[in-house]
Amino acid sequence: YSLNHQMPFAIHFSMKVLTGMRPRVVIGGVTFANEGYSKTLGLYPDGKVLVPYELQRKYAVTIKVSQKATELFIDDKQISSVPGLKKKPETIKFSAGDGWSKGSVEYSDIFLERGNK
Repeated sequence: YSLNHQMPFAIHFSMKVLTGMRPRVVIGGVTFANEGYSKTLGLYPDGKVLVPYELQRKYAVTIKVSQKATELFIDDKQISSVPGLKKKPETIKFSAGDGWSKGSVEYSDIFLERGNK
């Protein structure tokens, strides 16, 4: 998705990992993903706070993005906060799988909210 407005903003979406591993949402220099060898999700490049996920279970995800902080919420619970982005991201990229691990993810109910409420 191309972004045409400034920070702060929040991206809300539902996510269900159908098969495999490596769900990911890339927003500028921050990635919401599974980057390890177990079924966990977190914000990278920090990756200090990880939460487990289950295949075939739908999760409500919110990522709040500003210059001050990028915050991750899963099922309305705050999971982690990492440093914000220095400049406005041009795109938000949703994907599944990578060169190492194949997988499929269903993303739905995607909504971009201006401001951080």
